[in-house]
Amino acid sequence: MELQKPSIRLLYAWWLALFCATLVLCCAAASLLSFSRPLWVWVTVVLLAVFSAGFIWVLPQRYRRLAYGVKGSLVMVRCGIIGVREKYILVENIRFASMDATLPLAAFGLATATLRTAGATLRIPGLDADAQKRLKAQLSPSFGR
Repeated sequence: MELQKPSIRLLYAWWLALFCATLVLCCAAASLLSFSRPLWVWVTVVLLAVFSAGFIWVLPQRYRRLAYGVKGSLVMVRCGIIGVREKYILVENIRFASMDATLPLAAFGLATATLRTAGATLRIPGLDADAQKRLKAQLSPSFGR
């Protein structure tokens, strides 16, 4: 099975989402800060900064291990940060499929494919328009005819 990587723009979309979330949380924390505040406020701000800095390292690791593939009647997604998971579903078992784009993904022209079966949900993030068309064609050979 030939594995395909999502678009590199997915990493930039994740960083944009992280930046926006960190900015909102830092503004909220800054409104609480003054020198007369208790220690827990300062500890919270420091932990928030460490947490955000940790994600700067984690997101490229997550992208590096993310891959998907379709071969015959089998769809596979490989993902993980520390441990790598491989998820498989049969095309015959897919009950619902959708292409969704959150705001950070839409800003970079990407979407997430969601494939649902009776017992599992498989998400393939970071698909650009060409990858979406290829995936639709692989999952449904009669699509577009």
